[in-house]
Amino acid sequence: MAEPGRKRKRDMLRNWWSGRTNEDVDGVYARGYADGYADGLAAVEGVDEGNELGRASDTPVLLLEDEVCLLPGDTVTRIEDAPGNARRIFSAIDIFASVDDVWGVLTAYDHLQDVVPSLLSNKVVERSAGGCRMEQVGSAELLPGISFRARCTLDVREYPEGIPAALLGSQAEAYDDYADVARADISRPLKRDVFPRPFAISKLPHRDLTMQSSKDARGDFDLYQGVWRMQPLPGCSSEEGGEVMRLSYAVELRPALPVPVRLLEKRIALDLETNLKAIRTHVHGKVR
Repeated sequence: MAEPGRKRKRDMLRNWWSGRTNEDVDGVYARGYADGYADGLAAVEGVDEGNELGRASDTPVLLLEDEVCLLPGDTVTRIEDAPGNARRIFSAIDIFASVDDVWGVLTAYDHLQDVVPSLLSNKVVERSAGGCRMEQVGSAELLPGISFRARCTLDVREYPEGIPAALLGSQAEAYDDYADVARADISRPLKRDVFPRPFAISKLPHRDLTMQSSKDARGDFDLYQGVWRMQPLPGCSSEEGGEVMRLSYAVELRPALPVPVRLLEKRIALDLETNLKAIRTHVHGKVR
């Protein structure tokens, strides 16, 4: 039993979180959901409440463009289980730039290693109309002095008008309650060419990029496939009056190595957040 007058760590954390400003938010907990921000955002009931990155009970299933402009803090991240040794991870960030600005950075495939800090190497080995094939090596530090390196050959496909609905495993618009989307996905196995639902949905024109581990190339993931989404936020504007857009990434993965994915999920999610912030910083440096 706690000593009288002594605050528990959980209470101290809650008090700190409730009183923080948006600029203070840069920890490893589910981000940006204090002070009622989660109102109107779909959350899944029954998720254990806690401080693990992406697994807080109020982490949204989807980000809706008409419910919030700028995401408080830096990033919003969600982690979901999937059948087998697999995970689905979602993350998003708002950027003071246009969709064209961010699209130009992400489709400059030869220079991604100059933008994305987790990439140790990046090489375009084949180009095609509307995409390319890249060989990449990424690194993540699991523990001090212990790093996980992943080699992957990725097939990239551009969808300037948005990814076709037929390629998505879940159709959010088909559910009255968005929480049901996540409940359904928990039991949906990963399947090649059936991509995870985008983290952010938009009724406005948007652009998507898909990245998928090549079937005919060896790598450290049995399957890795994700959707980058770039969408405008016309109801929002920066202090200077410029454009604002939302960049989100939804990825599902299953390691080829005999390692429990639960040991990797947090590190992968943190690196995804770091990559999103680096993309934002790079884009801001080009447009400002």
